[in-house]
Amino acid sequence: MLEANGNGTSAIRIVLAELSGLLGAVVRRTLEGERDMIIVADIATVDELADALRQPVDVVVTSSAAGHLAAQFKTILFSATPVPLAVVSVDGSRIDVYGHTITYGGGLDSLTGLIREAVDVARPRIGGA
Repeated sequence: MLEANGNGTSAIRIVLAELSGLLGAVVRRTLEGERDMIIVADIATVDELADALRQPVDVVVTSSAAGHLAAQFKTILFSATPVPLAVVSVDGSRIDVYGHTITYGGGLDSLTGLIREAVDVARPRIGGA
């Protein structure tokens, strides 16, 4: 059963991938402080990504020093059930979110808002409106 946040909707399920050191610690602390977000897996290498995605996941958060992504990350964007991908620069000054659209954001202070926007677009709508 999925955890729910205070308003009864499902919590945003996040996989952290290849986030180590100080950047990883800051991202973890930022996300753990959010009532509507839960880290469901924290993987050290991209090779572990397929196993982590066997459970329901709303977004993957990773980092990139070179500005390019490993093929496994690109694959999740175009899978049968695409998952948005938030890429944090190694210095934490920039966040790019890939999903139905591409969003470029500022530093880590905008991480949670960018995740919420990406998940809102990606989650299927049930019922009217």
